[in-house]
Amino acid sequence: MYVEVPDNMEELRNNKPFSYFYNFTRQDKGRRSRQPWSWASDLYHKESLCKSIHRMIQPGLARDTSGKWFIVVQTKQYPQRIPTELCRSPGNICKNMADCGKNSRCIQRYSYQLLITFDLNLSEKCPFMKLFKFPSSCVCHVQADKTKSQ
Repeated sequence: MYVEVPDNMEELRNNKPFSYFYNFTRQDKGRRSRQPWSWASDLYHKESLCKSIHRMIQPGLARDTSGKWFIVVQTKQYPQRIPTELCRSPGNICKNMADCGKNSRCIQRYSYQLLITFDLNLSEKCPFMKLFKFPSSCVCHVQADKTKSQ
Protein backbone atom coordinates (compact mmCIF):
# COMPACT_ATOMS: atom_id res chain seq x y z
CA MET A 1 0.00 0.00 0.00
CA TYR A 2 1.36 3.43 -0.91
CA VAL A 3 0.12 6.66 0.64
CA GLU A 4 1.68 9.92 -0.45
CA VAL A 5 2.79 12.02 2.52
CA PRO A 6 3.54 15.70 1.84
CA ASP A 7 7.10 17.03 2.30
CA ASN A 8 5.81 20.04 4.22
CA MET A 9 4.11 19.60 7.62
CA GLU A 10 2.00 22.72 6.97
CA GLU A 11 0.15 20.81 4.26
CA LEU A 12 -1.08 18.34 6.91
CA ARG A 13 -2.59 21.18 8.97
CA ASN A 14 -4.32 22.70 5.96
CA ASN A 15 -8.14 22.87 6.04
CA LYS A 16 -8.54 22.77 2.26
CA PRO A 17 -10.96 19.82 2.23
CA PHE A 18 -13.34 21.79 4.46
CA SER A 19 -13.36 24.78 2.11
CA TYR A 20 -15.42 22.81 -0.40
CA PHE A 21 -18.43 22.98 1.90
CA TYR A 22 -20.34 26.22 1.81
CA ASN A 23 -22.67 27.99 4.19
CA PHE A 24 -26.00 28.60 2.51
CA THR A 25 -28.06 31.30 4.15
CA ARG A 26 -31.37 32.90 3.26
CA GLN A 27 -30.17 36.41 4.02
CA ASP A 28 -29.50 37.47 0.44
CA LYS A 29 -33.17 37.62 -0.65
CA GLY A 30 -33.34 34.11 -1.96
CA ARG A 31 -29.76 34.05 -3.22
CA ARG A 32 -27.40 31.75 -1.46
CA SER A 33 -24.27 33.18 0.10
CA ARG A 34 -21.24 31.14 -1.00
CA GLN A 35 -18.81 31.65 1.85
CA PRO A 36 -16.37 28.85 2.59
CA TRP A 37 -17.22 26.85 5.68
CA SER A 38 -14.59 27.11 8.40
CA TRP A 39 -14.04 26.62 12.11
CA ALA A 40 -12.16 29.91 12.09
CA SER A 41 -13.73 32.81 13.89
CA ASP A 42 -12.63 36.25 14.98
CA LEU A 43 -13.34 35.14 18.56
CA TYR A 44 -11.56 31.80 18.33
CA HIS A 45 -7.82 31.57 18.87
CA LYS A 46 -6.25 28.15 19.13
CA GLU A 47 -3.10 27.64 21.14
CA SER A 48 -1.44 24.49 22.39
CA LEU A 49 -1.15 23.87 26.12
CA CYS A 50 2.19 22.16 25.50
CA LYS A 51 4.76 23.54 23.07
CA SER A 52 5.99 21.04 20.50
CA ILE A 53 8.10 20.74 17.37
CA HIS A 54 6.48 19.26 14.24
CA ARG A 55 8.79 17.56 11.76
CA MET A 56 8.55 15.22 8.81
CA ILE A 57 11.40 12.71 9.04
CA GLN A 58 12.75 10.21 6.54
CA PRO A 59 14.93 7.82 8.58
CA GLY A 60 17.83 5.86 7.11
CA LEU A 61 18.44 3.87 10.29
CA ALA A 62 15.91 3.14 13.01
CA ARG A 63 15.72 1.15 16.23
CA ASP A 64 12.74 -1.22 16.44
CA THR A 65 10.55 -1.80 19.49
CA SER A 66 13.00 -4.40 20.85
CA GLY A 67 16.00 -2.01 20.56
CA LYS A 68 17.67 -3.57 17.48
CA TRP A 69 18.90 -1.30 14.65
CA PHE A 70 17.69 -1.71 11.05
CA ILE A 71 18.36 -0.02 7.70
CA VAL A 72 15.17 1.68 6.50
CA VAL A 73 14.62 1.35 2.74
CA GLN A 74 14.36 4.81 1.16
CA THR A 75 13.92 5.32 -2.58
CA LYS A 76 13.30 8.42 -4.63
CA GLN A 77 10.02 7.03 -5.95
CA TYR A 78 8.76 5.59 -2.63
CA PRO A 79 10.19 7.50 0.32
CA GLN A 80 9.10 6.44 3.80
CA ARG A 81 8.26 9.66 5.64
CA ILE A 82 6.92 9.87 9.17
CA PRO A 83 5.24 12.94 10.71
CA THR A 84 6.54 13.49 14.25
CA GLU A 85 5.74 15.85 17.11
CA LEU A 86 8.25 16.31 19.93
CA CYS A 87 7.41 17.93 23.27
CA ARG A 88 9.70 20.90 23.85
CA SER A 89 9.41 20.50 27.63
CA PRO A 90 8.08 17.05 28.60
CA GLY A 91 7.19 16.90 32.29
CA ASN A 92 6.70 20.66 32.62
CA ILE A 93 3.45 22.30 33.70
CA CYS A 94 1.00 22.90 30.85
CA LYS A 95 0.69 26.48 29.64
CA ASN A 96 -2.08 28.51 31.35
CA MET A 97 -2.91 25.62 33.69
CA ALA A 98 -0.90 26.67 36.78
CA ASP A 99 -3.65 29.04 37.96
CA CYS A 100 -6.42 26.42 37.70
CA GLY A 101 -5.58 24.68 40.97
CA LYS A 102 -4.88 21.41 39.15
CA ASN A 103 -1.64 19.53 38.68
CA SER A 104 -0.78 19.28 34.99
CA ARG A 105 2.15 17.95 32.98
CA CYS A 106 3.12 17.85 29.31
CA ILE A 107 3.48 14.21 28.24
CA GLN A 108 5.12 12.82 25.09
CA ARG A 109 2.87 10.33 23.25
CA TYR A 110 4.10 7.77 20.69
CA SER A 111 2.69 5.88 17.74
CA TYR A 112 3.92 2.79 15.94
CA GLN A 113 4.76 2.70 12.23
CA LEU A 114 5.55 -0.23 9.96
CA LEU A 115 8.56 0.44 7.72
CA ILE A 116 10.28 -1.61 5.04
CA THR A 117 13.75 -2.49 6.35
CA PHE A 118 16.90 -4.59 6.01
CA ASP A 119 18.65 -6.27 8.92
CA LEU A 120 22.19 -4.87 9.37
CA ASN A 121 23.55 -8.36 10.06
CA LEU A 122 21.66 -10.13 7.26
CA SER A 123 22.16 -7.83 4.24
CA GLU A 124 21.80 -10.70 1.71
CA LYS A 125 18.16 -11.30 2.78
CA CYS A 126 15.09 -9.62 1.26
CA PRO A 127 13.58 -6.49 2.83
CA PHE A 128 10.78 -6.98 5.36
CA MET A 129 8.31 -4.95 7.43
CA LYS A 130 9.30 -4.00 10.97
CA LEU A 131 7.50 -2.01 13.69
CA PHE A 132 9.07 1.24 14.95
CA LYS A 133 8.05 3.69 17.68
CA PHE A 134 8.00 7.44 16.87
CA PRO A 135 6.98 10.52 18.91
CA SER A 136 3.53 11.48 17.61
CA SER A 137 2.03 14.11 19.92
CA CYS A 138 2.52 16.22 23.02
CA VAL A 139 -0.49 16.25 25.32
CA CYS A 140 -1.45 17.91 28.58
CA HIS A 141 -2.39 15.51 31.38
CA VAL A 142 -4.41 17.08 34.20
CA GLN A 143 -4.77 15.37 37.57
CA ALA A 144 -8.36 14.27 38.07
CA ASP A 145 -10.23 15.39 41.16
CA LYS A 146 -10.60 12.13 43.13
CA THR A 147 -13.03 13.62 45.65
CA LYS A 148 -15.75 14.00 43.00
CA SER A 149 -16.68 10.59 41.70
CA GLN A 150 -19.03 10.31 38.74
